[in-house]
Amino acid sequence: MTRSNNAPETPALMVRELGAGYPWAPRTIDQLNFTLCCGECVALVGPNGAGKTTLLKSIAGLIPIDTGEVLVHGIDCRHREVQVGFIPQRNAVDQNFPVTAHDVVMMGLARGNSWLPWWPGMVRQRALELLELFQLGEIAHQAFGELSAGQQQRILIARALAQESDILLLDEPFSGVDVAAAAEITSALETLREQGITMLMATHDMVRAARDFDRLLLLRETVVADGPPEEVLRPDLLHQAYGDSASVLPLKDGVLHVANPREHAGLHDD
Repeated sequence: MTRSNNAPETPALMVRELGAGYPWAPRTIDQLNFTLCCGECVALVGPNGAGKTTLLKSIAGLIPIDTGEVLVHGIDCRHREVQVGFIPQRNAVDQNFPVTAHDVVMMGLARGNSWLPWWPGMVRQRALELLELFQLGEIAHQAFGELSAGQQQRILIARALAQESDILLLDEPFSGVDVAAAAEITSALETLREQGITMLMATHDMVRAARDFDRLLLLRETVVADGPPEEVLRPDLLHQAYGDSASVLPLKDGVLHVANPREHAGLHDD
């Protein structure tokens, strides 16, 4: 079907009055509203317990939605055919599970099918192509648990892409990595941008969020602010989200200036 040039584009992701949380626990997020356009890359920031991971998992269908709805390209995210790539924190992955880098990506290609070591060659080839996309072809058959943090994170991104989704949800991909690994992950995210992938990334790092993203969502149970870094990272809004730990000066020349480095460290606690 050919769409009229005058027809508005369906958002990649639309969240309406969302309320969600873990079973037998108080609701973590409530009355949460925002929209992501196709190809948009947005950083999700907020303090410990703000609901960043809860939001990502509810969109991915990993925890139930209590109220409201999440639409993925106009379709309820709870529909079984909706595919959204979720990339968990690296420390949430069992490092001792005996799989190779290639195996991990193949798990993304499995989708609803059983794990079959005799999968067709075309499926195996697709996994190799995704590894090559992130310069990981040479370590395809190495054990996942023996790889560097940057390599592991890129493999998890490749696995999410294998699910054939153009929307990726990333939960703290820079957590616990060194400078070299962070550079590798940044390069991987640039590759995703070039492919027009829509991304929502939770991060502790305010400076990175302000530098690398054109739009931020500041969260504390609901959306406190939504917009460009210079509009979101304001002292009044940060105090609303972080309380007394957010002793921050406004952005100046595109750089986040912090009044006290020790207090800035507090902004990195999730």
